[in-house]
Amino acid sequence: MAPKKGGYCVKCKKHVPVNYFVWQDGTTHQTTCNRHELENKLASDGLRYCKVCDNFIALDLFPKTGRTRYICKKHIYETDNVRRNKPDQKRRLRQWKMCWTDSKKFKQTSIGMTQAQVDDKVLEFDSDRKCVYAVMPIDAGGKITPDNCVVVTLETRRRLIRFVDENDLEAYAQMIADICTKT
Repeated sequence: MAPKKGGYCVKCKKHVPVNYFVWQDGTTHQTTCNRHELENKLASDGLRYCKVCDNFIALDLFPKTGRTRYICKKHIYETDNVRRNKPDQKRRLRQWKMCWTDSKKFKQTSIGMTQAQVDDKVLEFDSDRKCVYAVMPIDAGGKITPDNCVVVTLETRRRLIRFVDENDLEAYAQMIADICTKT
């Protein structure tokens, strides 16, 4: 196995070359580098460390937009392909994010369900996994939990959210009561 070419500095919160961990007195530190203005130097050299390649490569091989990443375009593409091949994971995350944004509409700080619990509730109705259902709270004042939720269609969810936006919680409660009596 080849020796490591870089390491992670906990003060800079960046990957730096191994020689940056050798201090002026000759001692080697495992967690902190000897320079904390490294980014300007590496950017002027046109290099950045890729964690997957374990090497310093040209800045052109990194994404130009977004946050500074330490994974080159080649490896980002490979990890995105892995994600694309997991549609169940993508669906589960989408449903949970809907619950999360809904909890913010109800002025809740968190939700009381995991991604798996949300997915189980939705799969009771959506056996084809077409992502046409969402989970909404029965009691608008409480957290979304397995006991305080009902599965609705996306169109019904839009109407319910509209009631919440208009602060018409009575209409929301009536519509939820109608849905609960049907199921």
